[in-house]
Amino acid sequence: MNDLVLSNKTAEGYHSNRPTRFVCENCGFSQKLETDIEDYRMKIEREIIRRIRTGEWRNSLQEHFS
Repeated sequence: MNDLVLSNKTAEGYHSNRPTRFVCENCGFSQKLETDIEDYRMKIEREIIRRIRTGEWRNSLQEHFS
């Protein structure tokens, strides 16, 4: 339920000139980027549109606040 932000810090603590992972600033969850960031953005956008179209986002909110 938190935002994932792009980080250019590698798992080893080094800095990169491009984003290398998504990180949750709240819990510390981290996911390495496997493909180009634009591919992720398109997938995320399609998933948001799908959840809006199907109404699935409502169920997710109800489960979260129950």
